[in-house]
Amino acid sequence: MHELAAIVVVPCYNEEKRLDAAAFIAFARAGRAHLLFVDDGSTDGTSGLLRHVQEAARDRVDVLSLGANLGKAEAVRRGLSRALDAGATIVAYCDADLSAPLDEVARLVDLVAGGAADVALGSRVALLGAHIDRRPLRHYLGRVFATAVSLVLSTVVYDTRCGAKCFRALTAMTGALLDLVRIRRDLRRRHALTRQLRG
Repeated sequence: MHELAAIVVVPCYNEEKRLDAAAFIAFARAGRAHLLFVDDGSTDGTSGLLRHVQEAARDRVDVLSLGANLGKAEAVRRGLSRALDAGATIVAYCDADLSAPLDEVARLVDLVAGGAADVALGSRVALLGAHIDRRPLRHYLGRVFATAVSLVLSTVVYDTRCGAKCFRALTAMTGALLDLVRIRRDLRRRHALTRQLRG
């Protein structure tokens, strides 16, 4: 991967039918940020589609292939770690289905790059004339969680589940990603020890 100022991580799992290759190619060619797709063990034609995107925007797109499905959180973590290792000063991620459009992702990158913030979070809100289909329980649980996050952070956070987030690469972020690795390793060890003791 080439060293770039901004890298957008896109976790993918069986996205062959949803991934808008043309939109990602156009975004990459525009040059606002580099794309890093993380193929999280897809079993459909996602890997071939990602190769096509990579070939169409050769120096602006990379693909990290995971051997098995490790889950979205781990795919994002590995992508962010790879981006930081490549020297990115700004890292972001967005959903492969573009639930947050790429022009909004670019806007978040521009906000952080311009120094307006160290962190920019996307938010999906109901706009006049738009229809968002959600189950009521999911909506209300999401509102409770967003309110709790807002209280903890002392700032308004409307949509914690929106798949568009952007961060300035700070030492604290690198440390947090490393801490997640340590925590996961410790949990695996404890789980293995528990199985041994029970078994």
